[in-house]
Amino acid sequence: MKLSTGLLCCLSLASVSGVVSASDKIFVNKSGDLIVRLSNHDSYRTLSLYGTGVTNQVAYDLSTGDGEPVWGVLNNVKRNVVIRSNVGTDSVYFDNLQLPGNVTVITGRGDDNVVLNDTTVAGNVNVKPGGGNDYVEITGTTVFGKTDVRTDGGHDDVVLKGSSLEGKVRILLGRGWDDLTVTGTSFVYRSPLFHGQGQRDKYVDDGTNSFFGGNAVLKSFENKLIDKPVDSAPAPESAPAPAPAPEPEPAPPAPEPEPAPPAPEPEPEIEPEPEPEMEQEPAPAPVEPAPAPTFSIGDTGPGGGIVFEVSADGTSGLEVAPDVLEGFTYGCVGVDVTETTQVDLSDAPGGLDTVGLLVNAGCI
Repeated sequence: MKLSTGLLCCLSLASVSGVVSASDKIFVNKSGDLIVRLSNHDSYRTLSLYGTGVTNQVAYDLSTGDGEPVWGVLNNVKRNVVIRSNVGTDSVYFDNLQLPGNVTVITGRGDDNVVLNDTTVAGNVNVKPGGGNDYVEITGTTVFGKTDVRTDGGHDDVVLKGSSLEGKVRILLGRGWDDLTVTGTSFVYRSPLFHGQGQRDKYVDDGTNSFFGGNAVLKSFENKLIDKPVDSAPAPESAPAPAPAPEPEPAPPAPEPEPAPPAPEPEPEIEPEPEPEMEQEPAPAPVEPAPAPTFSIGDTGPGGGIVFEVSADGTSGLEVAPDVLEGFTYGCVGVDVTETTQVDLSDAPGGLDTVGLLVNAGCI
């Protein structure tokens, strides 16, 4: 059974009359704890706690018409809120409250509903519905302490929506087919622990949650993720998908290559024997050049004539030709000026004739 939180604003205090049953108790003790104890009943019963901003109130309603609003009782709450009910269908609502301590709601057997809406809890939140098809919702609420929700047997629904849970989180779903829906909620302290005990428990996450302490730890959930967002509009009908193209026939496998013959083992390298060192012959002693001969005027020169002019060091100069010259080559070097180049100068023609021969041969 799922009830909307809109029931909070629809409950009219003017329609509530009568007195609280003697077996039911609503009071604030000396420690500043709000204590609500509801007895067994056979009808539908609602307990609503409102925060008006000026005067807080508790509306207690029995479907039989009994009950009356209790004004200003929440102003005296300095610590915790403890609500316990017994057998019957009970609904407990917290709306627009600033609670300084812990919140504990424990219901008995029956199809119970527990909703925290737009409320801030400085302490812990502990919700424990008994057997039956129960519904627990924490929406638009900030919890600075721990959040602990434990359901019993039955088809139970737990919804965390648009809330900030800053302490440790533990959601334990009991026996039966249960649903856990988490949307737009931030988990600040650590990764929450979601544990399903039923065989067909379902976890719904639309991707709008923030797990600052790490991803959620999920156990025993058949479906761990559903892409469809919660409370989303139906998706428009899409055009039919085109028929898939036929799959191409697989190509025949390529023949396996024949194994290559093993490479021959390399022959061991033979290290060359070192060549014997040859004895080097001693270098010959440098030969000093013979001193050039020197001449003086009046000496017989190398050509056999008389020296009549010498250089300062006496190694060069001029000498007079001897009277008879024999055995000298007539002409130019490498050029024949006559048919016979080796001539007897004693029989040579006159000087002009011999000069002419040289000129005609291109020697001078």
